Amino acid sequence: MNKPNNLHVLFEYLIIGAVIFSAVALYYQDSVSKQDEYDLIGLSGSVELATRDSMDAFGLQTFDVGAVAQLNLTVTPALVSGCEHCPTDTSGVRMQGTVVITDLIDSEGRLGRVEGELNFTHLATYSATNYITEEHVSFDWSAGDINSSWNMILRHDPPRWLPNQGLTTLFVETDLGLEARAGPEILIDVISPEKRIIKACLPDSFLCRSASPDALIVADYGAAPEPVLIAQLNHWELIDVNNFESNQSVNTPLLEILQVQNNTNNIHGFTPLISTPPSAASTFNLGVNSTRLAPLSSWFNAVGLMSIELDVSSHNLVYLQYSDLEIYNLLDTNKSLRIGLMID
Repeated sequence: MNKPNNLHVLFEYLIIGAVIFSAVALYYQDSVSKQDEYDLIGLSGSVELATRDSMDAFGLQTFDVGAVAQLNLTVTPALVSGCEHCPTDTSGVRMQGTVVITDLIDSEGRLGRVEGELNFTHLATYSATNYITEEHVSFDWSAGDINSSWNMILRHDPPRWLPNQGLTTLFVETDLGLEARAGPEILIDVISPEKRIIKACLPDSFLCRSASPDALIVADYGAAPEPVLIAQLNHWELIDVNNFESNQSVNTPLLEILQVQNNTNNIHGFTPLISTPPSAASTFNLGVNSTRLAPLSSWFNAVGLMSIELDVSSHNLVYLQYSDLEIYNLLDTNKSLRIGLMID
């Protein structure tokens, strides 16, 4: 099993998802072309994995940059049914299907390909219109012995406000289509109410232009499919970890980007694995900061999809180690969970 070797690889997962999700969001908020009778039902196309992190996101650390991912995905609304821990309705979208990665070149110059299954789900719990109290995001990629998987919970107190934004906020109408005002180049061509083409560049792909993009995605619209019902969400519960000695020498990805001051005594953490105790735990104090990580926020906001924003201005980082996975907690000053991340 290949795990991300730093947190920025995790955010590259969101980059791949954002390329795909850009088509999803064009259905929900479109101030240019009204198509209320259509839902997004399928996505196909290709993404050139033009950065090191985009390769690592698919567990391809030993291959050269530049492989091509061919996508064939179905898009379905997702609803959580009978969630005993959800105070209100929780809903979102699920994308799943086949991804074939070609043009793989290893260290000895050999050419190869892999075929795998991708599942990306983003769910939100609303307290009121445009106010979100909790988000659940998951990414699963499996291709034989090459796989990547993570699950994340975001808790918002006070609730996160999501103002409605039209496409013209960050996009400009041109003769070629809708172009991004800033950030990685994106071009949206509305072919018909049933079909759209998105040309896009990945962040840090400096030579990419929308005329010769990293990603070329075709979005198909039609009658809405029946929503997939999710029986239960991961429920993150408090566990006592004061019996573990906190280890200052722990090398975790979050330490690279957060202002970690020193380790402190363990008190508690949060995990969805209630029946399985961790093998080790460490707690770190964080310096005063207002860091917010918003991978591809301009992508998500420009197309009307809820962006994934990580508020890491927390008080403590708790690291829980298990035999085959890792869990990270960001706790606020009240020792309550703000962000939980499980990587396996």
